[in-house]
Amino acid sequence: MSSPRGTVVDLVRERSDNKIMTRESSMLVRLQGKSKHGKNRIQQHGDIWIVVEHGRFGGQPAMMLCSMENTDRGRPDGRWVQVRDDKDFDWEIING
Repeated sequence: MSSPRGTVVDLVRERSDNKIMTRESSMLVRLQGKSKHGKNRIQQHGDIWIVVEHGRFGGQPAMMLCSMENTDRGRPDGRWVQVRDDKDFDWEIING
């Protein structure tokens, strides 16, 4: 799989059990900002993110996402995005 962005984080550590996932084995999503906060996160970290976990956030089904671009601290950003009606982001799957 070729990289959709110039800088790519090839390995992602899943928080729950330190299982290593490569970008080839993960679903990729493209985020679109709905709120000012969401638009700022995309500007800082890019619009392509890796799904590293499915769970619940705020009592709703959600995905833990990891940015493919590093933060100013030299590592990717991680965040929960609700599957339906997230207040900050719309999203679409870009790989199967």
